[in-house]
Amino acid sequence: MKQINLSGWELQVDTEATASYYETSPTDICDCAYCRNFLATIPEHFPKKFLEALEEMGIDPCKPFHISEVYRAKEHDHQYVGNYDFVGTVIRSPREYEPNRNFGLDILGKSPKLNIQFSVIVPWLLDEEP
Repeated sequence: MKQINLSGWELQVDTEATASYYETSPTDICDCAYCRNFLATIPEHFPKKFLEALEEMGIDPCKPFHISEVYRAKEHDHQYVGNYDFVGTVIRSPREYEPNRNFGLDILGKSPKLNIQFSVIVPWLLDEEP
């Protein structure tokens, strides 16, 4: 078990069980333009601390269990929602929610299987239209 801070959430994570879960469970990512665009945005348009925490937890950032494009936020920006599952417990939740227009997250579920639900606004990077 490893203690991890994720945007103010203090989590106790079973990194081995989480990594094993990701090796054996299917992902919601397909080959549609929305999914391909989402994957293209991860390295540069997600908060670096979030990506580092996912990897420390045993989660591959390119394998969310669910992802949906919700709407076109601006001409070239799209909002996605999704979740990453993990095995662990919540030690402490943030005292205050700090809104960020482009990225937000919440931890839901019942221990030991929890999920990080996120919302992110990212640009459309593909040459093709959605």
